[in-house]
Amino acid sequence: MHFDTVQFDSGWEHFLPNATKRMNLGISGKPKNGKTAGACQFAAYLTKFGKVLYNFADQGIIKNTQDLWKLAGLHTNPNAEASDFNTLEDLDSVCASGEFQYIFIDLINSYIDRTKIKPHEFEDKYIKKYPNISFILLFEVTKTGNFKGDQKWMHIVDQIVEVKDYLMETRGRYGNGFHIVWEEEFKKLQPKKYAELMPSQELQSQSLLYL
Repeated sequence: MHFDTVQFDSGWEHFLPNATKRMNLGISGKPKNGKTAGACQFAAYLTKFGKVLYNFADQGIIKNTQDLWKLAGLHTNPNAEASDFNTLEDLDSVCASGEFQYIFIDLINSYIDRTKIKPHEFEDKYIKKYPNISFILLFEVTKTGNFKGDQKWMHIVDQIVEVKDYLMETRGRYGNGFHIVWEEEFKKLQPKKYAELMPSQELQSQSLLYL
């Protein structure tokens, strides 16, 4: 079998060092740690390689999600589209259209709660059925840090991304890596970790809104 690879740049090579064109990721993190903001930033970058659909299935398109969409530059990106549907019928219809190469679902828990869909069912109905689509699934985590839902969901993705204090750390088939969502705040919250990851780079101040 042949797997098409992509060469990431612009700092994203530190996030997924060995990325393939088709990738399935599971992103989790506590509320207010930069999960959606980081996912929007990643979605903006992926538009270099194909068309992206970002499905705000949980919150819908509200001012806060709209702010994050704009801050990532997605509002003027012709290769990005936002949606707020939350039914499996709509999701299947979008997948079948063949229009999108990357589909973000934020949060997949919205579908789980409404339809009781199981990990193996999602794998069969979407991941296996649509091999040309990359699915990036965002998962809900409680304020205490416990994963909310069946742990088997993380077994159907190729890469696990954990978000804490505006740092996205990733591990799996595409290698280990990181992406800093909000540099100024991350440095403030985890100065030692920041020094380890960014020993020779100066802080670039940013003023952003995050979920």
